[in-house]
Amino acid sequence: MEFIPTEAQLLERNVIADPSGCTYNWTQMDDGVLFSARVAPAVDTADVVVDVDAAAGSLSVSVRGERVLYGKLSGAVDASESKVLVRSLAMRDLGDEATPSTDSRVNPYFKILIVRIKKTSRAQWTLPIQGGIENPTDCDSHSLYLIANALNQTNDPAALKHMNTAADKGSIAAMLKLAAWYEIGREEMKDIPVSKSEDLALQWHKRAGSAGNSEACYIIMTAHASGSHKAEKSFFLALQWSSAALLCGYGTDEDGGAMALEQPRLYQTLLFQTGLLLMEGGFGIGDPKPDGAVAVWNSAAEQGHAQSCWNLGIFYLNGFGLPEPNVSMGISLIRSGMRKVKELSLPPQLTGMSESAIDALVHMDEEMRAQGNVLDIEKLKVMVAMKGAGQLSPASTKPPSQTGSGKAETVKRNNRRREKERLKKLQEKSSTYSGEESMDAMSWNLAVRKSIGVAVIGVGLFGLWKAFKTMGSN
Repeated sequence: MEFIPTEAQLLERNVIADPSGCTYNWTQMDDGVLFSARVAPAVDTADVVVDVDAAAGSLSVSVRGERVLYGKLSGAVDASESKVLVRSLAMRDLGDEATPSTDSRVNPYFKILIVRIKKTSRAQWTLPIQGGIENPTDCDSHSLYLIANALNQTNDPAALKHMNTAADKGSIAAMLKLAAWYEIGREEMKDIPVSKSEDLALQWHKRAGSAGNSEACYIIMTAHASGSHKAEKSFFLALQWSSAALLCGYGTDEDGGAMALEQPRLYQTLLFQTGLLLMEGGFGIGDPKPDGAVAVWNSAAEQGHAQSCWNLGIFYLNGFGLPEPNVSMGISLIRSGMRKVKELSLPPQLTGMSESAIDALVHMDEEMRAQGNVLDIEKLKVMVAMKGAGQLSPASTKPPSQTGSGKAETVKRNNRRREKERLKKLQEKSSTYSGEESMDAMSWNLAVRKSIGVAVIGVGLFGLWKAFKTMGSN
């Protein structure tokens, strides 16, 4: 049975795991340790209780009565010096150097909880929580995941038991780690403590996806789309998990939201693959839905995804999923995709044509559209050839006498104007691209290998340091 996450389920969370599955991030200075966690937008500082027991060497952090971070600390602390702050973020804070943003809107998806505790010595801690309070596993799930990870680095046999316990307690990061371990297995990497099992890899990805991880949702989508890992080949289920991935990443097929800033490659690839399923049809979704493919590829193209640009170009050339062809826009989109990925080439309808010949097609299409005439690419080729041979006079390109109301013609002109404006936006997006992206969509193997090196993804140390300075001055 598929336990696909719902919006209601996600809204119930007090603490929200980041894209890598971590429920908190930590850093340390000489005199203190700083924890940060994503919390629900409605949470305020008054909803947070921090209990530091210096004698027992333990820490407990609760949000709205739910204990979310607890365990035995790795060193001695001063219980009187703990501080707590909940602050909002701007959307631009979610981006990084690769995906900078100037969006100054307040992030509506989550706030950041910051807890600072003071160390009594300058000794550096390897982990923030070294173990449980009452027993070795009596700590929060993410701290137990960090402990299991550290044990595995020394080939400690307790690592697997701790990782399973962390996952059973709700650690998404542990679920992703187990999925990656079972996908690769000790047969390929000797430091992995389990044998390869595609069945178990898929099961752990489903648990991570059900818990709200967008990358795991994407991986399950690809399994259902291809029928790999003994999953049922079902485009219907694949599209359900595609929607779940967007929901978990705080994005939609129209607005990338947080997902487009934090996980731009995943967001774009997810939309591209969704478009392929809609274009193909079958396997539980009925006839092909080219208009649906156009919609999601437009969103991906606006984010700069090369293959979506190229595929859209083919659709615009031929009018697939559109009211009518638009050759000039199609050529622009194809060229945009080719600029980003060198492996992409001209489609068969343009193969063998020089750049000047393609430019002539664009000019002819624009001239005809300005007159209210929409021609497909083959007719445009004929007209360009006739014009080049001197067989086409200017009068020949004049539109025939129009029939119908002037209002209908005005609607057509407005539609063409909007298309041109959209094209201009796409061109502006493509002009900011630097570097090349891989032609291949993110594969299952790439995704799980990415998971095995799961990194701590947070708000950014700069934002935390600013908050820490603010706390220190109070």
